[in-house]
Amino acid sequence: MGNKYFTKETQLEDWTEAALSINEQFGIEKALGYLLGEKFYNIAQDKQLAKRMIRKIEDQREKPDYHPIRKSSNDDIEDMNLDEEYEKQKERVLTVDDILDRFAKLIKESFDSYEIKVFLESNPRLGALGHVCSEEEHDYLIEQEAVEHSIDTELEDALIFGEMTRYFEV
Repeated sequence: MGNKYFTKETQLEDWTEAALSINEQFGIEKALGYLLGEKFYNIAQDKQLAKRMIRKIEDQREKPDYHPIRKSSNDDIEDMNLDEEYEKQKERVLTVDDILDRFAKLIKESFDSYEIKVFLESNPRLGALGHVCSEEEHDYLIEQEAVEHSIDTELEDALIFGEMTRYFEV
């Protein structure tokens, strides 16, 4: 893979193999819920977070009193060099984009494009709980405030989902 994003070199292949096993045991919806709705989504979410950090730093850079070194008053948090963080996040976006390209290719090789299209068009719930909780269980977790659910999280998920669909030409 050439980078240290995953601790295991074959992580994408392992997830895809697991999804194929899930498909055999529980069906395509559960398999793609695991692979696309959780694993692929989590990586796409990481890309979105890195892009958000880049935008925040760019906003700071536009201010006349911009200072790249941020001093922390808390001993638990290191000082941050925003210029270094900016470059780090730009590299992360490129790395994650490459991973998403490779992962999408692997998924398309393992699952029928029609099945992928149907899954993505079904407006699936995203994240780890998306494919393991029923609607009632998920609603209960939201009601108990165990899962954050707001207009902001909905918008964030919509942006991530839009990004995801680009990799599958849906």
